[in-house]
Amino acid sequence: METINVGNNQIQTIHNDWQSTVLNYENRVKRVPTVLSGAVTLDQSISWLNTASKLYSPSSVDRLLHQVSGLGAKDIRTLIAHERKEYFPEDSIGELYNRKLLNTITAPNSPSTERERILTNITRSILLNRYGLDRNTDMERSMSMTDPSRRAVWLVGNPGMIGTNGTDNFLYDIQFTNNTNEVNQGDLIRLHYYDLVANNIGQQPKHLNLVKVAVEPGFADSLVAMSRSSKNAERMITQMAADFSNLPEDKIKVQVHQIEKQPELYREIISTGQKHWPQMLSGSIPHVKVDPPLKLDRDREDVYVEKAKSFLAATQTVKAAEAVRQETIEDFIQSMRGFDISDNFMPPYTGALLRKYDYFDAEAAASYLEKNLGIDSAHIRSQDVNVEMLKQAFVRMGGDLTPFHEYSTPDKKSIETVAEQIGFDLTGFYSRQMRAIVNPKTRGPIHDAIKDIRDSVSDSIRALNSTTAQSAVMDNKYLLATETVPSPKQATMKI
Repeated sequence: METINVGNNQIQTIHNDWQSTVLNYENRVKRVPTVLSGAVTLDQSISWLNTASKLYSPSSVDRLLHQVSGLGAKDIRTLIAHERKEYFPEDSIGELYNRKLLNTITAPNSPSTERERILTNITRSILLNRYGLDRNTDMERSMSMTDPSRRAVWLVGNPGMIGTNGTDNFLYDIQFTNNTNEVNQGDLIRLHYYDLVANNIGQQPKHLNLVKVAVEPGFADSLVAMSRSSKNAERMITQMAADFSNLPEDKIKVQVHQIEKQPELYREIISTGQKHWPQMLSGSIPHVKVDPPLKLDRDREDVYVEKAKSFLAATQTVKAAEAVRQETIEDFIQSMRGFDISDNFMPPYTGALLRKYDYFDAEAAASYLEKNLGIDSAHIRSQDVNVEMLKQAFVRMGGDLTPFHEYSTPDKKSIETVAEQIGFDLTGFYSRQMRAIVNPKTRGPIHDAIKDIRDSVSDSIRALNSTTAQSAVMDNKYLLATETVPSPKQATMKI
């Protein structure tokens, strides 16, 4: 995440009325917890406010003040990665502590962030229409604001959306991706964290929903360009988005995963927050180990560099090839739109096929039957038992869960805890293993250098792909149709 050093005299002032913003929030910045604790001086807090006011609008400065007054979902992901000793390239614990101690400030919205905001608004409109919900902006606002009177003052979060139906609230986390089926650890941490934030303000969401959205790049570009033309245009596009559910999935796909609550993840989040928040208030930044340089003699260093270059080039070639493959798929489909092709067919070139299929939005149909026609959910939905609720009900009735416990895969953290308690040495169960990885940095000169390699490889692959497509090897007689039989015009549907 890109940050700016506080007090940097070289920054370009975006908001000329920044001094009035400073006056409005001067007392507020003095109540930031790290300032109240003495970890941040009053002079440093005013310097932070000056920098923030030059870069952000007054409403955004207010939002930033809440962010530095607690821990957000992304902050918790960074802290848990640190505690698990995972490499987390998107952020580091040092950067996080510096933001909370008002040494740095997150850079203003980039065009990509603004693009995501517009697409998020569109996704919200689709979800509200699909499930017959209203948006609970009051709850969203309350979750995104800090309040020293709450039980855990550091719990603050800004979920993608809170939808409401009657007295029930539904929590949605919205993420944009090419793979709408993937649910990763970061997704789970965010949703569980938002649920804790909701509970901290006295709310209990009925379901935790992960929304994975894939938008065809050209379609996304058009939506964003129109939305940026004016506020009215953005509002109109957002309202129109309610009907986007009828578009084919290759245009926009919104897939909702209902996430089962994991008690152990709640405990990990709480213990991580309770550990690091007091450390931030004390102003102590954790020590981060820096890898020492690898010392090799000249011959071995030459071998390492040679083999590492080959490996890096090969991995970037694969990534570039996949990018070109996706481009050619989209170009193939887009080029056929408007042709009178309404069904599956035997093409003039059998090396590649286009196939039609019917997409059935079962969730939308079920919601309509339930809400508009009064159909009981039991008739149209498969039934699953909420194990967590069943456990709680059983315990309330005086039941003992012990006979029902079963044990599955070993838990590394639990094993380490027990071994530490009994003084058992686990060294014999560890083994050093090697694996090759491309440097995963997402910013900085190393990232830029690797991206230059991939871009260069992409150009070569596009040229190779074009040359191969036009070569004689593609004209194998088994790929070309032997004869073309005239067929009546198909006008049922166009792809």
